[in-house]
Amino acid sequence: MIKERDYLWDNIKAFLITTVVVGHVLPALNLTSIVSASVTYFIFSFHMPAFVFVSGYFAKNYCKNGVVRGEKVAVLAGYYIVFQLLFFLLYQVINPISFTLFNPFRGLWYLLAMVIYYLMVPVFEKLPWYITIPIFFVLGFLIGIEQYANTFFAISRTFVFAPFFFMGYYTNGNLIEKLRSVKLHNLWGLLIILVSIGIMTFMNNSNYPYPVTLNVLWGKTNYQGMRLSFPGGMFLRAEAYILATLIIIGLIMLFPKRKTIFSYIGKNSLQIYVLHMPIIILMKSSTIFDFAKAESELHAVILIFVGIALTLLLSINIFSYPFKWIQIGVNKLYSLNKSKK
Repeated sequence: MIKERDYLWDNIKAFLITTVVVGHVLPALNLTSIVSASVTYFIFSFHMPAFVFVSGYFAKNYCKNGVVRGEKVAVLAGYYIVFQLLFFLLYQVINPISFTLFNPFRGLWYLLAMVIYYLMVPVFEKLPWYITIPIFFVLGFLIGIEQYANTFFAISRTFVFAPFFFMGYYTNGNLIEKLRSVKLHNLWGLLIILVSIGIMTFMNNSNYPYPVTLNVLWGKTNYQGMRLSFPGGMFLRAEAYILATLIIIGLIMLFPKRKTIFSYIGKNSLQIYVLHMPIIILMKSSTIFDFAKAESELHAVILIFVGIALTLLLSINIFSYPFKWIQIGVNKLYSLNKSKK
């Protein structure tokens, strides 16, 4: 019997991957208008924490009784290695750089982080959620103190976003249903998101002394690299954690569980996530979008629609084939290696 897809998550992922693409298109093209800055800030306040949360939620399907399905980890590692090499080759054409396997190019850190999270699960799933999740929140705060916690092995981002992976992992369907059983849950979800936006607006007011900057939301460097004191950096990270958690709750309550015309986008979110990055690299190196570098609100709106169109284009099933081929190849290698033991 084929298990029916949970379209709630497809719908949420469709929204999230659209924000990822739009959030990368705007800053990549150096647009500095108010619309661009505001939309980019809003997107980065939640999109990766929410994606990591969703990944943790579905990780339960591959981690049972203290054992992780090795094929899943191998495929994620295969995606990372193949696309890290392809990104390197692309950069050789545009702007030659040295190859590195341990400093992920652009958004590929997510794939590497997923490998690390899956390997962590057997160690921590034996603990109750009220111990594991606080441990990772503490580690998320403390990683900012570590002098060498930067892009190497995506170590900073891996630990900064780890609490959301384990929050998702420990979240079960019953909790989701409780959130969605609240009367007028869609309106409550929208209200939570709007309140979060209001809090962000207040925190970025010139009179507020502790604004959460994009550097804090990115989570890719330590507090020293962000020119923050240890207590100050931890406080700002706590603010970012609270905002992201509120918006994740709002999204779960807001989006419908039924199949929509956008559900297939969420189903194909991985291919969109990986493939939109080389396209944006090419867009940035081209002169086609030079018009958008002006501080124009109209240009910002145009680029938002460009990001949406790119998301729709990359959701087409034909773009899933490279991932299927990699998966087939990795599974064959994994099975061959397993049979030799």
